[in-house]
Amino acid sequence: MSLSRFLGRKTLMSIINHESFNKYDKEIVEYGLIMLYSTIVKLVIVVLLALSFGVLKEIALCAFVFGLLRSFAGGFHAKTSLGCLISMNIVYFSVYLLSSILPYSIYLYWISLIFCLVTIIAYAPADTAEKPITNLRQIRIMKLSSILVLLSMFYLAYFYFTEITKNIIILSCIFECATILPFMYIITKSKRGDQYYEILE
Repeated sequence: MSLSRFLGRKTLMSIINHESFNKYDKEIVEYGLIMLYSTIVKLVIVVLLALSFGVLKEIALCAFVFGLLRSFAGGFHAKTSLGCLISMNIVYFSVYLLSSILPYSIYLYWISLIFCLVTIIAYAPADTAEKPITNLRQIRIMKLSSILVLLSMFYLAYFYFTEITKNIIILSCIFECATILPFMYIITKSKRGDQYYEILE
């Protein structure tokens, strides 16, 4: 049993002692608690790794940009909590390493902006079969929000910050946009919500 599942069930048992739940409610509450503890555990591990390498600010910026854009644009998900943790660390530290190596270039800036913008317009929000987005209004809001977040990030990167910070913002957006591309779903054997394309037709 994973730590997050263990903590989730312990917390659920404590809640049950004070509240009455039916079987369906128990399952929902337990799932929510497991997801909460799983997120906390993964966050703690990422922070500890970043601290150990002395790159907490850089990793935090990457996580913020990547996570904010992902909350609207979506993308494929790892099938397990461990896979999610590994993927998070690969993305965050890859962004940092590439940002440290690559010199900032205005050409890279505009090419990246065009790539991300086209990708979001074409494929965002990228849902999953487990959590499909079936409401047309919600799809439009999330797509528009994704575009606004992307443009805001690139605006800040253009006018402010150091070169490495600019690179972190740009590369974080690129990595996130890559997770919504159809071929990434194929590679990771993930599935989008079937109704997404049906709604848009």
